[in-house]
Amino acid sequence: MIQPSRVPRRLFISYRRRDNPEFVEHIRSWFIFKFAHGDRDRIFMDVDTMAMGVPFDDRIKEEIRACDGLIAIIGPRWLELLREHFNDFSKEDYLRQELALALELEKPVFPILIKDATFPDRNALPPDLGGMYRLNARSVSSGANFVDQISRIVDDVEERLSTLYAQRDEFERAYSSSPGAGLALSYYLNFIKLIASSMFERDTDGMMHPNAIRYGADELEYPSSISAREHLTLDIIIPSDTKYLGDEYQHALKAALEPASIRTANRVYTVNARLLTNGGIEIVDLPSTLRALQRWIKTRERKSKQPLPRDFETNQLSDFYNLLDFLVQFDDDEDDPWDDDAYGGRVKLLRYDPTNVIEQLRWLHDIWKDVHPTPSG
Repeated sequence: MIQPSRVPRRLFISYRRRDNPEFVEHIRSWFIFKFAHGDRDRIFMDVDTMAMGVPFDDRIKEEIRACDGLIAIIGPRWLELLREHFNDFSKEDYLRQELALALELEKPVFPILIKDATFPDRNALPPDLGGMYRLNARSVSSGANFVDQISRIVDDVEERLSTLYAQRDEFERAYSSSPGAGLALSYYLNFIKLIASSMFERDTDGMMHPNAIRYGADELEYPSSISAREHLTLDIIIPSDTKYLGDEYQHALKAALEPASIRTANRVYTVNARLLTNGGIEIVDLPSTLRALQRWIKTRERKSKQPLPRDFETNQLSDFYNLLDFLVQFDDDEDDPWDDDAYGGRVKLLRYDPTNVIEQLRWLHDIWKDVHPTPSG
């Protein structure tokens, strides 16, 4: 039997008024019981939560910014109506604006398919909703299985939100003491762990890798055998100076890499790869999350009206590297398929220092040494 959540949550329900609104209201009632804790307005739906005279656009944006997650109801006509609005510029598509804003704000989005609807193909989505194709959707029908299906969905939403906000609390604590360490924790949980587990996950027999990896303009498929994946690596480049996160350096790096994708049963991860002379590939990432360190330093200096110590940035980059190195080597999650040292040295942290270039990054140095960034200001 479904039980109320441990803590109340604010959820935003996005749906089409012309696509089974009565069934959507029925679904909402379950989320109200689970998360509202007596205040049904916590589960926002524009039918009865909107007060008269309130500007619609402003209220919608306010609710999405305040919500803990967005429930995206996808009915049989969802894609048809999306295209209808897209082709008729006289019609303002609030649903598209809702989803685009939630994705932009990195809110958790939970797609629910109703009435035998199917999830839209990636190519059918407009660019601002492209992030949705990576999300795992759940289905619920109006038949005899409805109670079991919706019970599992609301419980799964609670578990995901609890995990997410626990991680954010941990990140906040780390970030307050060391922004570099806080960013490392966030980057590890939200990128390295997801990508690495998708790259090296094994099937139930442990004989093959079930997830497809495609790379290059021709989308060549990387072999899925255990022996082939032993030569596949995830290389994380950590620069000695945040200037290497600038647009000129980023563009030069991206131009030297090829697009790649990791396709799991539930989502597709888009990454960049370096093609090797032996036919193999390396998945390569320069953590753009470190740009937050630049912003943190500038904000801190502006508020204090004085510069931070010269070695502050260097020390924070070291904190970022050291915590990331620890997490990659010693993550001990009992529920994690990596519990048996499954990374096996295939996640590599590579420090780039132009005064002492390691052999693995000689190719990068040859690219960046000719970059001349435009002076700021």
